[in-house]
Amino acid sequence: APITRTVLPFLLILAIVVATRAPYLGDPAPGFDEQLYNLIGQQMLHGALPYVDLWDRKPIGLFLIFALSARLGDLTGLGVVMGYQVMAMLFTLGGAWLTFALAAREARLSAALIAGAAYPPLMGYLGSFAGQSEAFYVPLMLAMLTLVEAGRRKQLARDAVLPFGAAMLVGGLALQIKYTVAPQCAFLGLAAIWHLHSKGIVRPQLVGIALAFGLLGLLPTLLAAFAYAVAGHWDEFLFANFISIFGRASPGHKFPIQLLPFFAILAVPAMMGAAALAIERKRPSPTYLLRAGWAASCIAGLFMGSTIYAYYFAALVPAALLMAIPVFGLLGPVAGAVLIAALLFAYNVPARIGFARADRAATGQLARMAAPHVDARHCLYVFDGPSALYRMTGGCLPSRFIYPDHLNNALEQHALGIDTAREVRRILAREPGAIVTANRPVTVPNQHTTALVRQEIARNYLPLTSVAFAGRVLTLHIRKDGIPGNPKR
Repeated sequence: APITRTVLPFLLILAIVVATRAPYLGDPAPGFDEQLYNLIGQQMLHGALPYVDLWDRKPIGLFLIFALSARLGDLTGLGVVMGYQVMAMLFTLGGAWLTFALAAREARLSAALIAGAAYPPLMGYLGSFAGQSEAFYVPLMLAMLTLVEAGRRKQLARDAVLPFGAAMLVGGLALQIKYTVAPQCAFLGLAAIWHLHSKGIVRPQLVGIALAFGLLGLLPTLLAAFAYAVAGHWDEFLFANFISIFGRASPGHKFPIQLLPFFAILAVPAMMGAAALAIERKRPSPTYLLRAGWAASCIAGLFMGSTIYAYYFAALVPAALLMAIPVFGLLGPVAGAVLIAALLFAYNVPARIGFARADRAATGQLARMAAPHVDARHCLYVFDGPSALYRMTGGCLPSRFIYPDHLNNALEQHALGIDTAREVRRILAREPGAIVTANRPVTVPNQHTTALVRQEIARNYLPLTSVAFAGRVLTLHIRKDGIPGNPKR
């Protein structure tokens, strides 16, 4: 019945999405990166231009999402933080539903439901629980896969061209959220071309179609580049998007051994799915082989940058779940329900509620105590800590490099197009009203900038308060003599 095959699965998946993401709703600093994206998106509404006024190397599409969510948050009363978190929740719902729908084409309902229901907790467990870029581009890649599979089901080549073309455009949109989807886009594009070739499209036509598909995939990026070139900021766009990453130093271990458990969480069920086919002596279907190739292209995307972090593995979640469908098919409804319950238990929603509440209290305390000590000329400077504090205190921004990691991380020292030590000297020369530091770094510290900040704090600042935040201790320092016009308090 339709209600059994659609409505009930949708309601179950919706409940799991809400349960896994609700702990972080309203948390201004749930993770490192989304704080920056949210701040840039909000500043864009006030005229700031990414790469020019505020720097990061992510594609402009990601910042446009956060600008839109900030605007919608203002209009709906949700606020700029809840705005992006609710939007990410909707994207996650879409990703989970597409995973379910794709699985349902190859397996019985119970197996498909396991795949769809496992998507939200696995994404969250791997770090995509609030507003990481994976929350937004992974559903788009699932949509691209869905369109490619739809085209492959067409008997006539001419009927496949439209869904294939739509798939390329969707992939191009995902490319403007994070460039690491490039291997996935290339693989699915080649799969589409191969299908057209198998249906008898001759070489001259095939070359033209391939060029058209490539243009559709690159169209969003070309439009972004054109807009920056017309605005006179081509150099800034080119450097941030395509050059700066090559200046980023390597930490010396491309695949840190401590990340193996995160990879295993996805690799084991995927391999079990392939093993289940072998045990039952079933030949993998063309669709399963396509998805296996897509999974390999997802893995290839992990190695595009100089570093790999745990949250990068969230990009592999749907591919791993679709690869695991054969083993999910061996489980009955009861065993499937137990598996999903175990995943939710491991996700530990009550503990996450506690962590998020503690982090909200810590950032709130820092913001309240910092606000009286900063003004329009004497900014807060978050050398290490939540970049959300800039928005929460309402003061000025001390630099266009507002992401703390850019100036305190040794790996970024030669990747920003500036002398990082000179930039920190410039910030400190403007006499920040308050400075936030941490008791230990998250990444390899930039020794030059760290020394400059420590020396300045020792000369001119006093610690005002310290708070526990995300496993570290953050300290707020204020000027010993106060800021001009606002004497020492």
